[in-house]
Amino acid sequence: MIAIFAGIKVFGKRMKIVQNASLPVKLEKYRESFIIRAASIEGPAFFFITGYLLTGASEFAFEAVACLLILFIFY
Repeated sequence: MIAIFAGIKVFGKRMKIVQNASLPVKLEKYRESFIIRAASIEGPAFFFITGYLLTGASEFAFEAVACLLILFIFY
């Protein structure tokens, strides 16, 4: 779960840096930041899904659902 919040924080910091940049630079940096944020949420979600499928532990299922909800909220 730390990776999720770190990805969101990195996205915010990267967007603050490009406030005074031209539009093409802003779009490029936004795309890069968006990919980083999405990967930081999707990675743990896939890990939790795999953990649930391998062990059947409901904790992994709850964490996977939480990650997917966060993914849907931000995208």
